[in-house]
Amino acid sequence: MISGRSSRGAPCGAPPGLIQIIAGQYRWHEARFQPAVPSTLGSGSGALFEPRICTIQDIYKCLHQGEFGVGHLLREVDRARARFEKEFEEAAPGEEEPLEEIVSPDGQILRINFRPYKAQMGTNPIAREKLFQSCVASAQIPRGSPERFFKTLEEFLQLNHSHSIQVHGIIYAFPPGIIENFLEGVEKAWRQTGQLPVYPHSATYRSYNAPAYRVVHRRVLG
Repeated sequence: MISGRSSRGAPCGAPPGLIQIIAGQYRWHEARFQPAVPSTLGSGSGALFEPRICTIQDIYKCLHQGEFGVGHLLREVDRARARFEKEFEEAAPGEEEPLEEIVSPDGQILRINFRPYKAQMGTNPIAREKLFQSCVASAQIPRGSPERFFKTLEEFLQLNHSHSIQVHGIIYAFPPGIIENFLEGVEKAWRQTGQLPVYPHSATYRSYNAPAYRVVHRRVLG
């Protein structure tokens, strides 16, 4: 499980993919919206900033999707299709975001962002349907280990505390205690219910990023 406040040393064996995932989240969903604002984390080498748009809740959501996918959202295909059609229709074509965002350390789980997808595919109904069917097929692929997920969360905690995540030379790190307190709540929910909580994006993240995407498995992408 999460070792909490004892995990403040350099990360041991954290996969490089995890650093790239978290740095990508800060790059696309934090740094591009506002200049970094100095935090009160203390002095040291390099500029040190606290994420203010891409919160710990949003990082958790990213890593949860990477481990478990989103099969729980596709149990009723008709409702899932209706939500997909509505969100896809409302997303304006744009290329400010990447088409794909890797969200799993093994590189198999991706977010496909609607806006750049529409910018590339236009109004092609076949392309739209293929994306939806990729979502449905992805939800059928068994995936997810609570033990591995807790290990990933622990590695993220270590990377944060060792100031290992940088974007354009700027170190992004949450203040001590923020991640531990959040993960203690996750562990408590796990102990009490046997279920890992599934959180929405934070209100701040939604306000800036207007997330419009679907999570798919690389195996089903053509």
